[in-house]
Amino acid sequence: MKKYIFIISILISNIVFGYNQTFKVGEYIKYDVLAQVPEFNVSGRVGILEAKVLAISNVNGVPAYHLYAHVYTTGAANLLFKVSDIFEAWVSTNDFTTFVIKKDTTEGDWTNKETSTFYGNYFLYNDKRTVDKKIEYEGLAFDGLALVFYMRFVDKNIGTFKINWLEGVNVKKDIRFTIENGEELKTKLQRDKLQTVRVYEKDKYGTDALIAKDAYNQVPLDVIIAEQKLYGLTVRVRGIIREYKDGE
Repeated sequence: MKKYIFIISILISNIVFGYNQTFKVGEYIKYDVLAQVPEFNVSGRVGILEAKVLAISNVNGVPAYHLYAHVYTTGAANLLFKVSDIFEAWVSTNDFTTFVIKKDTTEGDWTNKETSTFYGNYFLYNDKRTVDKKIEYEGLAFDGLALVFYMRFVDKNIGTFKINWLEGVNVKKDIRFTIENGEELKTKLQRDKLQTVRVYEKDKYGTDALIAKDAYNQVPLDVIIAEQKLYGLTVRVRGIIREYKDGE
């Protein structure tokens, strides 16, 4: 399960979507990351995810959002398996085309630094063991950090779509998502419940997100990051929003 723990949510498409908002530099989002076994009503916080919009940068003459996230274990989880992963992504402010993604990984005794640089329909992947490995793909390709931002601005009226999901050198294809109205949700952001939109897939990872519908710039509020069966039990990794600050 550890490779899923800090992938958060969704979305990348091979068709053209409409966008209805833009990101503001300085935006900050904080999530509690929980491990759960619903059959025994077991749930506990294992870490924190913090995401930011650092800047609008210039990449090859094109304005790009510079996105950042840090995922790290806390408390007893540090004693069992310490994780501190830093993600960065540069994506076009116009259509979310990915230019560069980076990941600095510390998971237990394992450390790695990864960089993927994109050129149209392929990217070059580098880490401490690999030099300029060429990976071809069709459509758009995003890592988990870019996805959590991209999902907020997709046209919520399209109903269903298929995506490519990027994990290092691997491009996971044909993962189908459904969009529908979600439940009202109580959060730490305000006293009243929030209206939500649900975006989910059930065939691959079990990712299931409730996104603020008309508030907080459509930020994901409650996300089942991954759900897998292990010895007949459901093992679920979940992110629940703890704090949101708009940018300027």
